Amino acid sequence: MGNEPHFRQKTDEKEAYCKLPVAKRMELVKLCEENGGVDILDGHTHKLIVNDYKGIQLVNGETTSKNFDNRPMGFRWWDVGSDRKMKHRFVELVGMDKK
Repeated sequence: MGNEPHFRQKTDEKEAYCKLPVAKRMELVKLCEENGGVDILDGHTHKLIVNDYKGIQLVNGETTSKNFDNRPMGFRWWDVGSDRKMKHRFVELVGMDKK
């Protein structure tokens, strides 16, 4: 859905670099809530962050360039079931240096 994380830990946390402004953050999660959205996928944190907001999973995945949490480089693989349940798993890019 986006490039910046909606939030790091709580929906009402203070605005800062690399976070959506609170008003936009709440607008987007409310749209998902009202329309049956189940997951929001974001990036640009260079580390794995998984949050939950009223049953909506918000995921910032690892990168293929540099991860700041010392995780291996790779990407999230998402499977969507017929029941609209989404599951994700990490796929490591073998042979990539963590530096």
